[in-house]
Amino acid sequence: MAWKGLGEFLAALEEQGELHRVAARVDPDREIAEITHRVCKSPHGGKAILFSSVQGSNFPLVTNIFGSPQRMALALGVDSLDDLVRLMAVHLERLEQYSPPPPALLSDPPCREVVESSPDLTALPLLRGWPGDGALSGGGYLTLPLVCTADAVTNIMNCGIYRVQVIASDRAVVGWHPASDGERHCRQYLESGRRMPVAIVLGGAPELLFAASFSLPGLPDEFSFAGMLRNEPVELTRCLTSDLLVPAFAEVVIEGYLEPGETVMEGPFGNHTGFYAPARFAPLLRVTALTRRRTPVIPATVVGPPPQEDCWLAKAAERLMLPWLQCRFPGIVALSMPLETIFHRAAIVGVDTALCGSVLELIRRLWEEGPLRRARVMIVVDADAGVDPAGAWWRALNSAQWERDLIFSHDGSLLGLDATRKPEQGCPLERSETKELVTRRWPEYGL
Repeated sequence: MAWKGLGEFLAALEEQGELHRVAARVDPDREIAEITHRVCKSPHGGKAILFSSVQGSNFPLVTNIFGSPQRMALALGVDSLDDLVRLMAVHLERLEQYSPPPPALLSDPPCREVVESSPDLTALPLLRGWPGDGALSGGGYLTLPLVCTADAVTNIMNCGIYRVQVIASDRAVVGWHPASDGERHCRQYLESGRRMPVAIVLGGAPELLFAASFSLPGLPDEFSFAGMLRNEPVELTRCLTSDLLVPAFAEVVIEGYLEPGETVMEGPFGNHTGFYAPARFAPLLRVTALTRRRTPVIPATVVGPPPQEDCWLAKAAERLMLPWLQCRFPGIVALSMPLETIFHRAAIVGVDTALCGSVLELIRRLWEEGPLRRARVMIVVDADAGVDPAGAWWRALNSAQWERDLIFSHDGSLLGLDATRKPEQGCPLERSETKELVTRRWPEYGL
């Protein structure tokens, strides 16, 4: 099923008992974050939480919408996250011949039911998750926005999820990730001396929110990739004050421009590493328009040590990465990016050593290209050993010879470990026949 927008998805969550409504008045300054933290860390990720009464705002706010494997699968239209492996394999086969259909442009979109004549960003529910968030610049955050920009040369669109700090009714600060497409677009405009159009979108189809968090070389832009995932185009509309395209079924669209070289201090910001990302100078957005639905629901995410909602976004990305890796690196059979290691900081790769050749050379190549290039720790194990973290560390710590099986990247920031079986280790332990016998007779033991 392709979701029209956030409201339709939330209705499905409520129907399935996956949405909890909080009617009590709550403070967006840390109280919402504390509630969400506790729910995220409950068994199976808890439920999505809709806060209908947020202090300082007339708009409801929802958190933890992707905070379980079941909700993540539902958002992407599959029965389980493992189904994404098959789905991505099919898409990769078609990718060379794939031609994105022209966008379906709506002239009277739901995201423009209200056009605010005097936009006031401070009327939105703005989160502060940790005591030091935004301490140097003041103001709360939009934590799950789609930030839409376009390449200054090709005009190809990009949607990324970057935190946005609101510092005044008509001004906000965009916190690009270094080396992201948004940051690259900003640099292009800066070098040409032109102001840069930006649209900040809240809500929209959940497939697009996921596509904005996921990147692989060779994939189409986020609108097209979301269309591939949902098997139909994302319906778009053109901004009122720029030529940027935005999702027609968004909850809120904030339009504006970055003036060349105009920056202000943003941060600090409590991160998933367990530490604050330090304050820094970031581009200043001057707002030119704000449009919205009549009764918008503002999506937000809460960041902190795992498990959190972003872990399940990352698990879905992990499942989609596996077919891509298998197409380019023969011998890769399995992949796990453990939640406990902040998902993108470590990877356990299961391989068929007869097909992959030198394991250390494979690790070097994985660091050079593709989605694992930032994996600080990479452990490669035999495919039949499984890629669960406990088993991988057990094999690595008990059987690896550091001088032979350990490798560092050229700058020393990444560590790789060949934990596959070696000839001198002899035969692996096997107990399959006895295991089957005991399984059959288990009820007889009365244990």
